[in-house]
This record gives sequence, structure tokens and C-alpha cells, in this order.
Amino acid sequence: MNLAASSGGGADQDPKYRYPALPILMRSARRQLIWIAAGFILVSGVVVALTLHFLRQKEIAAGETLTSTYAKVVEQETTRTLQAVDQRLQLTVRSFQQLEASEEISEQSAQALLQRELKELPFVRAIAVVGSQGRIRYTSAAAGIGVDVSDRDFFQTYRSSPQTEFTIDRPVIARVSKTWSINTTRPLKNADGTIAGVVVAAIEPKFFSSLWSTLDVGQGGSVALFHRDGTLMMRSPFNESTIGKKFISGPVFREMLPKSPNGSLLAASGIDGQFRSYAYRTLSARPDLLVIVGRSMELILAPWWRLAVFAAVLWAFASLAIVVLCAFLVRSWRQREREVVRFEAADQRLALATDAAEVGVWDWDVKVNLRTGSPTYFTLLGHAARPEAINYENWLKEIHVDDVRIVTGLTEDILAGREVPYEYEARFLHGDGSYRWLHSIGRVVARDDAGKITRITGVRMDITERKATELALLDSEARHRAMFEASPLPMWVLDAERRTFLAVNEAALLHYGYNRAEFLALSAFDICPPEDVHAVSQLLLT
Repeated sequence: MNLAASSGGGADQDPKYRYPALPILMRSARRQLIWIAAGFILVSGVVVALTLHFLRQKEIAAGETLTSTYAKVVEQETTRTLQAVDQRLQLTVRSFQQLEASEEISEQSAQALLQRELKELPFVRAIAVVGSQGRIRYTSAAAGIGVDVSDRDFFQTYRSSPQTEFTIDRPVIARVSKTWSINTTRPLKNADGTIAGVVVAAIEPKFFSSLWSTLDVGQGGSVALFHRDGTLMMRSPFNESTIGKKFISGPVFREMLPKSPNGSLLAASGIDGQFRSYAYRTLSARPDLLVIVGRSMELILAPWWRLAVFAAVLWAFASLAIVVLCAFLVRSWRQREREVVRFEAADQRLALATDAAEVGVWDWDVKVNLRTGSPTYFTLLGHAARPEAINYENWLKEIHVDDVRIVTGLTEDILAGREVPYEYEARFLHGDGSYRWLHSIGRVVARDDAGKITRITGVRMDITERKATELALLDSEARHRAMFEASPLPMWVLDAERRTFLAVNEAALLHYGYNRAEFLALSAFDICPPEDVHAVSQLLLT
């Protein structure tokens, strides 16, 4: 019902009474806008928080992966070091047995032999030979002969298990040097297999710190060597008060190690309380030992924290901008509404144009010689869309026999690595038995390590109508040119602006007595009588 007509106001009715519901609608729109803005700020905040949470998990996962890599490197270096010690001890055992068999052994000759062997192990403090009763017989150091070490773990191990070969003891305070040592040993055996003595190489625990220093685990990181029973063999950064202590209550020893020889976790250190990403690995050659590498979570998450602060500041500014924008939108609602209508119309036109453009997308896997395509790729030629790939040879059969050489020649050039555009126009067999002109454009999108093309993708469009138009134009032009040339009347084509001839037929050449080159070099005034020059000029001006 028209309110203006019913009130009798007609065209003179005050506009504010024509649409009494408009203020209500505008207030409702403002309220909706405020709710939308508030909801957007809230939702965007949740999205930012969820995204940051996801990125944090990704950063932690990447940190765990890198820590595991570090642990693998440390395990390999430590294993190689212990294997080097074992190999040197085996050589020392053989050399000592040979010296002893020669009956030329003495304290001086034994010391010289041990000192030579020691030079091959710079990280070993001293090498000693312990007798069957547990006292040091010979040593590479100046002191220590006669010292009783029968209570050491390695000696007790050989007494209880004579078949034991290479041992690595838990750290102890050396009785001679009064410093921490990790004893590595090999037995000296009699002919009947009984223990005749033990060769001991004392490793300085701090050596592992220098060995691991080549691996930068970052500020706040740590690297440690543990015995499987939880005894700390060595830790970097070095802390003498923790050497030899047991940490069996830690989650690695209590929960994870019994299940898997390798693993990772996030935990607070039982030594300094710092929260780290840890990765542990048992030594491949010594399952009774394991390394644990820790990287500070503060260091791992430092890039994430910078991103989080930036994102939070950006979100805050964006939220503020939305509030300001909402205030502006409230004042200019009608204008914005008209813009939305115009934008929607433009979107609809764009959607219609996109739907009308029939473009088929194709992909050629050169390695397996198969082509796949979008639904339009098939419907362009009257075929039903199919998901299966097409063999390249079968695809070639669809091309007109006169165009196959063009397509295959261009394809061979592309596959040979020649820098030519992969673009052609060719006739393809339609489902109704006719041929349709298609324009194809392709680009190389993948190559193997040797630079050989492995994948090409592109589009093709139906240009049959354009081709028909071009052929019609060419035919029309040829017919007009033939009529022009065959006309018995003199005819020419004149550039009205320059007064020069562009074309001339045979009849005109015969009429005026010039050859074609001479005629085309003339102007319009050269072939008309002098009394007609003015009239011709006026005619050309019009």
C-alpha cells in the first residue's frame, strides 16, 4: 500500500513520511553492524589464537626434530670415540703381551709402550696395566704403581665375569690424579682364559664437553652422557657436583627408555630446572649408555614469540581500525549499501563471464606418458568427462593428420630443452565425427635432477568459430582482389591523405600506359588534366 497516496499528500508529501520504516531499518542496520564488528573482532581473535597455537605446535615439532638430529650426531660422535678407545686398548693389549713374551719387560719399557699408545688418544689422561690382584703394575704416568684398584667396578666385573671384554665404568675420582675419570678397560688373559690383568685407559669426562662443543645446541642447551641405570657420566655445561649421581627417577629412565631405545620429550631438567626439548638415544655399540640432548624451549620458541607479539599488535590495530571503520560506516551506510549493490552486480557479471569461458585444463605426466584433464577438456570435443588418464599415443590419434607433424615437432622441441613457446593451433576429432580447431598453451612445471622435463600443464580453448571467420575473411579478400584485378575498368586504391596510390589493376595500367611500379610512384594529380586539379583537390578534401 502506498502511504503517500493514502494520506493525500501526493508528490508534495514530505519525504520523511514516505518511508517511515527507514530510520528503524537504519538503526537496526547499525546494531547489526556493531554486532558483526564485535563478532569479527572476537572470531578473528580466536582465529589468531588458534593459528598461533598451531604455529607454536609446529615450532615445537620442528624443534623436537632438530633436537633428535643433534642427539643422533652426538650419539655417533660418542660411539666413534669409545670405539677408538676400544681399538687402541686392543692394540695396547697385543703390544704389551708381545713385550711381556720377549722377556724384556721392565718398568721403563712398559711405561714407554703405554706412553706411545697414549699419544694416539689425546682425550685419555693415562693408561695403566693392573695385575691379577688389583694393583697397578705399570702406568704411563710418573706415579701410581702399586695403587690398589681392586675395588673398582671394572675389576669386580672381570672377577665375576671373566668372559667380559670391553668395559666402560661409571665416573670415579682417580686415586692418583684426584680428578674425575671414566675408566675404559680391556682384559689381559692367560692361555687358559683366566684374567692375568687389565689394561685401563682413564678418559677425562671434560673431553666429551669439547667433543660436543662442535654442535651448537644454542643458549640454554645441554648434552649429557648417562649410564642406563641413570648415572650421569658427563654433562655439558660441566657441573662437577652432578657427575656420578643417579637420576633414575627422571621420565626418560622411568617411563620411556624401557619402551624404546630412542625418543623425545618436553620436560624440566632435574639438574637445573630449565624447561627443554629433549631427545635421547642409546649408543649403537653400547646399549648400556645413552646420550640426552636438550634445547631450551625459550630458544626454540623465540621466533614464535616474535611472531606472536607481532600478530597480537597487528590484531589490536586491526580491531581498532574495525571500530573506526564501523563508526564511519554508520555515517555513510547508504553510500556503502549502493557500493555493495554495485559490487554484487559486478560479481555477477564476472561469474557469468567465467561460466561462459569454456577453457579445458590439461596435465601431462611425461615420465609415465599420460595426460589428464578437467571436465571441460573432454566436453570441448563432445566427450563425457572422465577421470582416467589418456595415453599420449592415443591422444595423438585425435589430431588431424595434417596437424600431427606440427604438434609432435613442437613437443619434441620442448622435450629436447629448446626455448620455444609451447603453443599451437590444431584440429581435433570431435565426438560427432567432425574436426574442431583448438588453441593449446602449455608450460613446463616440473623437471628432474638432471633438468629433464617431467611434467607439462596448460589449457586449450575451442577456436573453430574464429578460424571459420578468418577463413571467410581470407576468402572474401581473395574474391575482392580477384574482382579488382579482373575488372575491365581502370581501378586503383588511393591514400586520400597523402594523395598516393596504394594499388592499381591491369586495366588502369593499360589505360594510362605505365607499369605497376611507375604508377604506384605517381600522385593523384599526375594522372588528371591540369584543368581538373582543383576539382580533384576539393573532392579529396571531402
